[in-house]
Amino acid sequence: MSNIRKIVEEEWSQFQKVNNEGGRASCQDDWKTFYIMRKSQFLVWPEEVLDSYYGDLCKAREEGKNLLFYKYAFMMERTAPEQYKQLEWALPVISEERKQRIEATVAVHVKWAEEFEQEYPAYAMRGRPIHAFQEAPGQTSIETYQRGELYSYGEHTEMLYSQYIQECAAQNRNLAALIRDNSARMYGYESIADLEGE
Repeated sequence: MSNIRKIVEEEWSQFQKVNNEGGRASCQDDWKTFYIMRKSQFLVWPEEVLDSYYGDLCKAREEGKNLLFYKYAFMMERTAPEQYKQLEWALPVISEERKQRIEATVAVHVKWAEEFEQEYPAYAMRGRPIHAFQEAPGQTSIETYQRGELYSYGEHTEMLYSQYIQECAAQNRNLAALIRDNSARMYGYESIADLEGE
């Protein structure tokens, strides 16, 4: 089994244990979409980052922790601050140094999303809003989602990932476009342009 498949299956297992306010979320029953969305992202990661993140997931499981719970709980600092205050005690403490590094990584992702939206507006409209200020109930932005995800990684994984993102930015390599292209192909399209032209 490939590293990516193992990662997505472990994430899915932990995702099943996340208790959503108001009951189980519909996305928790949609393996196909979950698999495509997560695999699309992991396909652009270097092996070193994949290995490190898989280690984080396994360590969390062995210790009775849940990285998917962490991810969604951290997002609630922005999307549901009152509920977040009730969960904050259960979350890992993120140092100021790490927060600054994560903000720099999030800024790159936001810039990539903006560039992608300019080139492929119809496809971009199918996804999340880009900025936190564009959020509506049930619509978490790319900015908030990315921050929550980065906070959930182990620190070594997050450092490797952040370094990789800065390298891609320096090379003008837009990972948002590559990830969306992966998704389009997994849904049966020839390319992003094929989906955009629908």
